[in-house]
Amino acid sequence: MARRRYQRGHVFLRGKRGQRVWVGRYLEGITPAGKRINKSVVLGEGKDFSGKKMALRALEPYLKKVNDINYRPATPVTFEEFAKTWKDTVLPTVRKRSYRRDIASQLSKHLIPGLGSLRLSNITARELQKFILTVSPGRQRHVFITFQKLWKTAVNWGYVSHEIKGVAFTPYDKEEQRFFTLEEVRRIFVAAKEPWRTLYWVIIETGLRIGEVLALRFKNVEDEVLHVEKSVYEGVTDDPKSKAGKRRLPLSAPLAQKLLSMSQGKSPNAFIFASKRGTPLRPNNILRRHHYPLLDSLKIPHGGFHAFRHASASFMDTLNVPMMIRQKRLGHADINTTMKYTHSVTEEERRVSEQLGNYLGLECAPKATILNPSFPKSADSGLPN
Repeated sequence: MARRRYQRGHVFLRGKRGQRVWVGRYLEGITPAGKRINKSVVLGEGKDFSGKKMALRALEPYLKKVNDINYRPATPVTFEEFAKTWKDTVLPTVRKRSYRRDIASQLSKHLIPGLGSLRLSNITARELQKFILTVSPGRQRHVFITFQKLWKTAVNWGYVSHEIKGVAFTPYDKEEQRFFTLEEVRRIFVAAKEPWRTLYWVIIETGLRIGEVLALRFKNVEDEVLHVEKSVYEGVTDDPKSKAGKRRLPLSAPLAQKLLSMSQGKSPNAFIFASKRGTPLRPNNILRRHHYPLLDSLKIPHGGFHAFRHASASFMDTLNVPMMIRQKRLGHADINTTMKYTHSVTEEERRVSEQLGNYLGLECAPKATILNPSFPKSADSGLPN
């Protein structure tokens, strides 16, 4: 990039006698080769100014922008050209494979088709706002976060100097996450075959993500403690989703014993839940071949592995488990995320409802029997012992 310097510009008269105009010239922008571009602007007719000094004063508003300390010469680089360079040079440095795939998808499906033809210097908050509204409401924030990552690099590389803020998103009602009730969990456990029964057991007791469960090796079980170190994405092991992903979780004695019995004759490095070739299982295959058919046979509405995580969080809430412990077991970096996983109705809430009903003088229906949320240990409970 050409060396920046303070500009005073220059002015001159152009045209034939009687039709002369004052023209100002200064440097703004750079060519692809890195050279500054001479820009001309008509300041007024010859008779509008008494002399050269007055014409220079008329040029000052144009020079104010280029002489600003934060000014960077605009480049002819389009967003598409920059995005492709960013994808080749910066995206590979993103550690998590799943995150890299999400960003690449947003670039190809949304950002490049919507902003690709615009020069970086011409992208403003107004242009970005118009583009964001073309994205589905549920994806707008994710696409904007990805755009911010690219824009930060563009600023660091000197392509642009202005920040983009104040973008608004379309409000929408997010569908509530499906979760399994205690009764549904019991029915699923009774009907499930191995190893899926144990897989469900691990998720519901620990609250692990399915990728973390499928990345577990027998060596990760030690003295009734589960060491969560990795996650599986598309058959490849990677780091857990969040910074709080790596953790140590106590196991119940029955679950620890069950996992120990499964390890007999197996290598410590073997995956606990593996294919016939010993490779990590893929969640979508489990859902399609085993989980959904099981739910259909039980006439239980579909819910994926995440429904078990939400059920686990709700059971912990019903058991009054401290929030910090819930956060650790679920592997959330933000405790506010943990709070969103709770779907249970507390005894206090039920009592308030009854008190309000009595206060209003309404006839109350007989009180419903509340199931004991703790997992029973009897052999006919339908849960593993």
